[in-house]
Formats: sequence, structure tokens, C-alpha cells
Amino acid sequence: MITKILKVSVPIFLVIAIIIYLFDPTSIIPLFLVFLFFHLILLGYEILKKELEISVADRYFPVFFKNLSRSVEVGIAPIKAIIEICKERYGEITKYFRVFKRKLEAGVNIDNAFNYLINIFKENRKITNSLQILKYELKSGYGLKEAIDSIYNYILKIVEVERERKVIVSQFTMMFYAISFIFAAIIFVLIKVLTPIYSQFLETSESAQPVCLFYEEFMSFRDFICSLYISEARIFKKDFSVSEAYIFSVLLNISLLQAIFSGIIIGYGVERSIAKSILHSSILFIIIFLFFFTLGKIGML
Repeated sequence: MITKILKVSVPIFLVIAIIIYLFDPTSIIPLFLVFLFFHLILLGYEILKKELEISVADRYFPVFFKNLSRSVEVGIAPIKAIIEICKERYGEITKYFRVFKRKLEAGVNIDNAFNYLINIFKENRKITNSLQILKYELKSGYGLKEAIDSIYNYILKIVEVERERKVIVSQFTMMFYAISFIFAAIIFVLIKVLTPIYSQFLETSESAQPVCLFYEEFMSFRDFICSLYISEARIFKKDFSVSEAYIFSVLLNISLLQAIFSGIIIGYGVERSIAKSILHSSILFIIIFLFFFTLGKIGML
């Protein structure tokens, strides 16, 4: 869903951004933050929905296989046993078992019926692997009871391992979040210390304009960057002077970049997920932004 929305929203955002820039360049940064926040909500919803389905599947599929093993053990035909077991409640994924049951009752090919469930839970590899094995065992008809018991034990073992992994991942996540908050606090101290020093330096120097780290041949580009710095800073505090706004924005952007890269490390380096990299980066970006925004509104900048 998020990919489809991006294909539509990105071009719309670019068109709106160009139009707004022509009338009021200072509104570009707030517009970008609104765009980012909107997609953060969508991405968070998408990830949480998948995580919920995976956790529910981890809870109920072992029950499904355990009940199936007992039914086969007392001599009930496998397909009939599956149909009966699918009538039970399985939390939020009950609707999928109901559709699966109706397919089997209608005499749909075993491959097609199982492929429906496999496609639904494709994000959960242990469940899809288990369903694939069960499908092949049903078609062969040999050692079905032993295969079901093996699948049941396999799922329980993998779920336990993943539970331990999530504890470790949460510890790393908290550590990187703490690092970002500490870094933001250090940047805040640097802003309070360096802003008056830099302003005093400009007042005593021959040039009254801040040096934006660009050479003379990039003068027009430098002026554009400087205007963005100043516009960004005055979102936080309206009465920033030009020199104060420049040094504040430089340090603020360092903190925001650190938040973004921390999110990438958490998501891809620890959790092996590009979507979670984007999510953690966006969360940290917004938290750090709101931290400095709040400080500006209460007069501490």
C-alpha cells in the first residue's frame, strides 16, 4: 500500500513544493515535514499490521498443528480434520481459516487451497514453510502424523528463538535511541555556547554576512543554501539574527542527520528491514525536530 501511495504522492508533493517555493520559499521545510509525517503514519500502520499478523500466526498455528495431530491420531481423515479444526477461533486471522475451510469444502485442489494461506502469510517464513510441508505430506499420504508433530515442534522452537532475538534487538534499539537523545543534548549545549561566539565574531569582522562553506564560483548556490538555513532556523525562533540562524541550522542539521543514520542502523543493520530503517529514521527525525522546536517555543534557544 505504501508503495502505491508514494507513486501518487511524490509527484503531487513536488508540484505543490515548486508552486509554494515560487510564492514563499520559507514554507518548503514545514511542507516537507508534513509530507514526512503523513508517510511515517502510513508506514508505521503497514509495519504494525504485518507484525500483528505475524505474532498472531505464531500464537495460533502451533495450536492448529497440535489439534490436527490429535485428529489424525484418532483416525479422522486429514482433509476432514482440517475442515473441522478451521471452524475454531484463531484471533484476528480466523477469517483466513474460514476462507481456507470453504475452499476445501468446495473441493478446490489442495495446491490452490494451501497456496491461498501461503500467500496470506508470505511474510512469515516459518509458517509458509510449514504449510508447504503439510501440503506435500497430504498429497503423499505417508508419515502424516510424524510430519505434523515435527512441524509443530519446529514452529515452537523458531518462535522461542525469535522471542529471544527480539529482546536483543529491543536492547540495541533503545541504545541507539538513547545515543540520539544524548547527541541532541550535546548539540543543544553547543548551540548555546557557539551561537553568541559566532555572532560576536561576525560583528567584529569586515563581513556582516555568514560564511556558508561555499567558494565564490558557487555564490548563487551558497545564497540559496543560506536562505534555507535562515528559513529553517526561524521556524524554531522568530528573532534569530542571520548569524545566529546560520550556526543554529548547521548544528541542528548535524543532529537530524545523526538521527536518520541511527534509524538506518537500527532498521537495516539490526532488524534487516529497509521499511523499518525508514520508520526508525523518520521517528528519530521527528522526535529530534520536536525536541528543538519545543525548546524554541519555551525560549531556551
